[in-house]
Amino acid sequence: MSWTVRLPAPKGATVGDLEPAVIGAEDGTAAVRVLTSMDDSGSDGGQSATTYGVDLKTHQVTWQKDGFAGETLDSGVVIGAQLGDEATFQAIDGWHANDDDLALAGLALTDGAPRWKQEGRTAVEVEQVGGGFFVAGSLRDSRTGEPVPSELSGSFLHCFNDQRSVIVCDTKETARGIDARSRKVLWTISGDDPSRKKPEVGNAFHGAVYASAGADGVILDARTGKDRSLYDNASTYAINEYAAVGIDMNVYPATG
Repeated sequence: MSWTVRLPAPKGATVGDLEPAVIGAEDGTAAVRVLTSMDDSGSDGGQSATTYGVDLKTHQVTWQKDGFAGETLDSGVVIGAQLGDEATFQAIDGWHANDDDLALAGLALTDGAPRWKQEGRTAVEVEQVGGGFFVAGSLRDSRTGEPVPSELSGSFLHCFNDQRSVIVCDTKETARGIDARSRKVLWTISGDDPSRKKPEVGNAFHGAVYASAGADGVILDARTGKDRSLYDNASTYAINEYAAVGIDMNVYPATG
């Protein structure tokens, strides 16, 4: 271990048992989140969180936001949930509250200043995409929090950045490729297409989309959605220019 940072105690809350989570780092600043509870016993009150900015050169905390649960960092914005007094957290589906006192919000990484906020929510769940995008019920612009007008609809939306030029999104009903710059839909494969089985997208990298269609794995072209080749592993957990790793930890040559 080369260095450590002592995080200031959250105001009016008790830090939970989980280790602080590093949300991400850009331009020499890291965003870190700790889960807290709103009473001294750590069990009866509502749950909350505190998010910090940490300078990686000076090893100093540069800002602190109590009641804010940062979930992802993209384009200089820490995106997460602004919490009320009665929030609860579940690792699978994010933050919830009985009243509409949650907000989806973005803070500037440099100083924690508010960038944007969308209030009146009973639930907030954020999924990282990258490339200027995140998912919170729909594909959204990290800089503004606004939905990207890409005609996406359906449930269980997941999106993947191929780290080149395409965002690939998948719902139960459709799979779509979206140009990362123009935000235009490049292709769509729907579940009611009689000519082919809708693939279930698992990952994307450098122009290749790794997906499954039933028991078979298939690689699609990210710009066209056309089949490129079959693929032995239908569940791609992580990928780079050299190899793809399945959730079973088997390693395969990468195509992208």
